[in-house]
Amino acid sequence: YNVLGKKKWIFQVPFCHDEENNHIFSEDRRFEVIQHTGEAIFVPSAWKHEVVNLVETLSINHNWITSANIDQTWHCLSIEIAAIEEEVGKWGVIPEDDFGARENMLRGCVGLDVTMFTLMVTLEIV
Repeated sequence: YNVLGKKKWIFQVPFCHDEENNHIFSEDRRFEVIQHTGEAIFVPSAWKHEVVNLVETLSINHNWITSANIDQTWHCLSIEIAAIEEEVGKWGVIPEDDFGARENMLRGCVGLDVTMFTLMVTLEIV
C-alpha cells in the first residue's frame, strides 16, 4: 500500500516452465505500472518485478507465504543460508555452532529465519 508518494513498477510475467519446472520469462511479457498515493499493488507469486520510487515515498509492504509458494520460500532461504555461510567463513570469527548469529543474519536479509519457517510449516500442518 502506498501511503504517500509515487512508484514505478516493472513486471515480467512468466509464460511457461522448462523441463525442471523453472519459470521462463520473456522481454515481450513486460509491462509498467505507476502506483500513486492510496493505491495498492498485488504481485503474483513468481512474477519478477522491479520498483523505483519516483519521489519520496512511504509504503507498507507484505510478502505472503502460502502453500502455493512454500517451496519457493524455502529455496530463497536456502540461497540466503548459503550466502551467509560463505560470508561467515570468510570472516572466521563466528563459531560453526553459533546458529543464533546465523538466524539473526538471515532475519536481517529476508525477514524470516529457519526456526520461524519451521514453526510456520509445523503449525500449519498440525
